[in-house]
Amino acid sequence: MTTVALNVLYGAGMSSGMILTGMNHPVKTWSFFNLRKWNNGTADYTLGIIFPIALASHYIIYRISQRREKPVFEESFQTPTAGNIDNNLILGSTVFGLGWAISGYCPTGAVTAAFSGQTEPIVTILSMFAGWCAAHVIKQKQNEPKRSIIDIISNSISFKSLGAVFGTFALIQMLTGNILDTNTKPWSFSYTPIIGGILIGTSIGSALCFTGQILGTSGTLSGTVIRDKGIKEQNIAFLCGIGLCTALFRYLDPTMNLSYLNQIPIWRFCLGGFLTGIGSGLANGCTSGHGICGVSRMSTRSLAATGMFMASSAILSTILNL
Repeated sequence: MTTVALNVLYGAGMSSGMILTGMNHPVKTWSFFNLRKWNNGTADYTLGIIFPIALASHYIIYRISQRREKPVFEESFQTPTAGNIDNNLILGSTVFGLGWAISGYCPTGAVTAAFSGQTEPIVTILSMFAGWCAAHVIKQKQNEPKRSIIDIISNSISFKSLGAVFGTFALIQMLTGNILDTNTKPWSFSYTPIIGGILIGTSIGSALCFTGQILGTSGTLSGTVIRDKGIKEQNIAFLCGIGLCTALFRYLDPTMNLSYLNQIPIWRFCLGGFLTGIGSGLANGCTSGHGICGVSRMSTRSLAATGMFMASSAILSTILNL
């Protein structure tokens, strides 16, 4: 029960960081990765501030955790087993970066914005779920070539859980989608990149210290529907924490729009979400798992993955002037 409650707090902490900094708004991603905007002075540097602060916050807690024999509330620390830079990591990280550039959403930003009820982030996160399932099928097929795709899908994916996820976001959209103003600017105040970075890094670090978890959003969310990953109560709790946090911010400021958009065509969110999902699934991590957890531990895989998805996102954003 303690682990479940803590996962609600982890989700709320990461969601708070995204909302306070506005990083659940895709325009901030596009404004950072498009190097043409750096050249003409219109870039948004929020991501460049949040990321090192989140890294530093996580690193401090990580170092404290290293002095302990076990987490506060569990018997052992989760330790990543993969150590090599393989084809899945290279391809997955690159594809993840392309998807991030196209939709403007990383998994944490997408699921946070989806709880606002607007169609575009909901389409993005549901496309990510489809991508995570596809990546799981690909990896299972690599490990067991003779196993049929139908057998993998039927035995690995919980369609009840997948249906519940789709139904939840559909209900949210019906209840709240029509009251949002797409011209509302991100809700923020001075120093929010610093506060948000600390919240994100501390939430991820606390998961390691208290429950021994490597808290990657893509792995946690995909674990709600993929049986082979072990569908655990804490995965659902993490998702609930994000939803509760979003509801709290909406209560504090009912006019706040958590997913500010500029009339972007819906296909970008479908394609971007799917690429982000399948990419992070193949690479076994995203901006939180590789970008913060892994880089803080100086993991060779995570350093390579982070470099590749940052580079591919910047290259595509700049070439297409997103």
